[in-house]
Amino acid sequence: AMNVSTGYTGDLMNLQYYGSSRLRIAHDGQTSINVEMKANVSASAIFQVDSTTQGVLLPRMTGTQVEAISSPTTGMLVYSTDGSGSTVNAEGFWQKKAAGWVAL
Repeated sequence: AMNVSTGYTGDLMNLQYYGSSRLRIAHDGQTSINVEMKANVSASAIFQVDSTTQGVLLPRMTGTQVEAISSPTTGMLVYSTDGSGSTVNAEGFWQKKAAGWVAL
């Protein structure tokens, strides 16, 4: 049975499935998605995803599309599918740093 509660133990929202928290958004902004029935969120994390069978898929785009992002925030992560940009010139993960886009 699906159960959605608000104001539950300090949470803005706590989506539960058969009594186990699956999606939790706390008042302090912490968000957790618990695929593997884990309920604890690391105190230093704003967002946590738990799974032992699946990964996280970050945005994928061409190098040209990466370079076209308007005012990218320092720390942004993307995956370039082709490296077609003048700076983002190789397939793979890229991070926006103060000096520009850097391949990881």
